[in-house]
Amino acid sequence: MAGPARAYSGRLLRLFIEDPEAPEGFALVGGLRTTAVSLDHEAVEVTTVASEGFRELLPQGGLRSLTLAGEGVVASGASDRALYLQAVEGSAAAYRLDFGNGDRFEGSFLVTRFQRSGSQKDAELFSVTLESTGPLTFTPGESP
Repeated sequence: MAGPARAYSGRLLRLFIEDPEAPEGFALVGGLRTTAVSLDHEAVEVTTVASEGFRELLPQGGLRSLTLAGEGVVASGASDRALYLQAVEGSAAAYRLDFGNGDRFEGSFLVTRFQRSGSQKDAELFSVTLESTGPLTFTPGESP
């Protein structure tokens, strides 16, 4: 009989940007407060008259992508500054995304959207969207 389901804290979903001087080669983007990840697989239809009226899709035939959206407080750390500079320059960089169960994606990402905002009585905020460019490496964590 299976044990109870396990939940993971949202703060364990962490984004790291490449930093050759950091211990593991990546530094935590510390200003993030919320993070959302979308893994997409584009379908390729291969339906023929032999499909008897049912749609058929080609497994692993389409494009795959990973999109990450996040919001946070503008921080003075080097990793947050590197993220901002990447957005300004329009360049791709290596990122690592760690999940609470130990799952990990690593690869090259491009900042496709970056917004900074602020009001008189609050901290300056930012929102960012990163999209994968090229192949990603997936390392599975613990099994449920």
